[in-house]
Amino acid sequence: MHNDDLPCVPGVGDVPSKVANSNMTHAAERAVRRLDEFDDTASARSALQGLGKSIQRDGVPEGTTADTKPDRVLVLFGDDGYVVYRIKKNGNAVLKAVLNRK
Repeated sequence: MHNDDLPCVPGVGDVPSKVANSNMTHAAERAVRRLDEFDDTASARSALQGLGKSIQRDGVPEGTTADTKPDRVLVLFGDDGYVVYRIKKNGNAVLKAVLNRK
């Protein structure tokens, strides 16, 4: 079944139209709470911004997988995390959350 309302989820190496970090504060707080490698929100924020810049420059990295929600991808982050990006219809990747890998 094809649904034109759903975005095209990018594959490895695909570059989104734009990477938006609009949920940065929430994501940085989650990274500190969930991932042992971040001691403070400043270091988590810096790493998240670096990931976004890398995706914008080099495309979606190896190890990225589809989320259970059809418009989202899970990008490997740090030693044991994922960053969730929502892929909008316009091709923008929007930072949503940080999760633990299980």
